[in-house]
Amino acid sequence: MEATPSLIVNERVCASALSTSVGWLRKDRLGAKVLPFYRIGKLVRYDLERCRAALLAIEEGGPKAARK
Repeated sequence: MEATPSLIVNERVCASALSTSVGWLRKDRLGAKVLPFYRIGKLVRYDLERCRAALLAIEEGGPKAARK
């Protein structure tokens, strides 16, 4: 069984896939570092699957929990 390769993309493609701005991604890299990224020399690349997992880990809201 062959593993599916990760999709590594630049910041413009990542911003588009996440419906955010390139500016937000740049601020995130300098500050909170919510999304994981790779720095290869001057290049910055994102793994969309890892970004998705990072966003799911900080997800807020959703259905209310049942009261006990």
